[in-house]
Amino acid sequence: MTHSVFEVNNQLSQNNFEKFYLDSNSADVKFVFGADHVETVPAHKIILSGSSPTFNTMFYGSLPEQGDVPMDDTSAAVFKEFLQFFYLTTVRLTSEHIADVTNLCKKYEMVEALKLCEDPLQRSFTIDGMCSGYELAILLDLTDTIQFCEQKIIQHAESILKSTSFLECNRDLIDQIIQLVIPELELKLKVGSAWVIVNAYMAWTKAECERNNLEETTANLKAQLGQSLANIPFVDLNAEQFGRFIATYNGLLNESDLITIIQKTKKKQEVEMEMKNQADRTLICDRRYPSPSSTNYSVFISSSNRFTANKQLWLKEIYCARSTRDYAGSLNALIYRAGNRVLPNPLYLILISSSELHAVLEQPIQIDPQVEYEVEFSGESWAGPSFKLNVQMGDGYEIKFSNNGSISQLVFLKPDA
Repeated sequence: MTHSVFEVNNQLSQNNFEKFYLDSNSADVKFVFGADHVETVPAHKIILSGSSPTFNTMFYGSLPEQGDVPMDDTSAAVFKEFLQFFYLTTVRLTSEHIADVTNLCKKYEMVEALKLCEDPLQRSFTIDGMCSGYELAILLDLTDTIQFCEQKIIQHAESILKSTSFLECNRDLIDQIIQLVIPELELKLKVGSAWVIVNAYMAWTKAECERNNLEETTANLKAQLGQSLANIPFVDLNAEQFGRFIATYNGLLNESDLITIIQKTKKKQEVEMEMKNQADRTLICDRRYPSPSSTNYSVFISSSNRFTANKQLWLKEIYCARSTRDYAGSLNALIYRAGNRVLPNPLYLILISSSELHAVLEQPIQIDPQVEYEVEFSGESWAGPSFKLNVQMGDGYEIKFSNNGSISQLVFLKPDA
């Protein structure tokens, strides 16, 4: 005789679980709160143990918990919200307790509950409290929430540096937050960004003195700053701003500090001069046609790119048209001079957009006139645009390619004058 198996949707088990939520009649354990342990929250060992390895060890391990369980690191209200994950289909979390509930989920190894907490946790964060949320996310290793907070911190950089929660951060975290916002501040404020950062550091330092019941002397301010003093961008202040700082915090910077700032300023000026020099010497060989209408798409039979220059140059960067195939987003290239390898190791190109890969050579390669150079990419052939074979770059410099290839741009430096 053949037997059939029938499946039915059963809500009874879930309904029974929900009946047991905070039910003191059936509970076999009580969690007690407060200094006098007067407030209690009932629960069931077997239900808690089924979802939490920590509770399982607590109740059924080699040294099982006996009697009431004291809870000195949370409140009854928070714990009741937390217990919903064990009993209820619909969990209601309040903005008042969500951070503490999330912390309990981490403590009791509730992996799935921790994931469910992230969205309401993020929605509970205000700009004024974002730094505290960021600190919690780092502490609990909440990857999505860390990324969420970093995006908000960058988007609202100026407001973040003036927020209450920024002033309450620990020293390491303020350094981390300031590193996050520097690019955004520089983009928006240009020359004023350094002054905003200096003031943010000093506002935090004053708050730290107040927390530690210290008078705001220059000695105490410097002590609270600690190693963060080295991160303050004094070298980016103009003369008027630096003078205002010295007048306001007279004595905070000693002779050794000033010497260090002078050395950093000199180094910065040298780097800026070198960058300006390189910018003045830079020539770009752009093989792309000005509009898509003049571009013919084809399949490259070879991934080899051969070219010659009419004058001596230094090859600095390479741009490559992106493959239309699915791949990891990087490409290796070998560079040859008259058939001999120039670099001992392959050059690694990184995907920078939907259409191009890019690499900067660690040391520019000397390109001698009328000598054929070849850039050979590893991997399969791919579809892409046709490029110019001859490119005039100005000052009489010209690059000629002997085949279409996949190089879209080359960046050169002219020799030093």
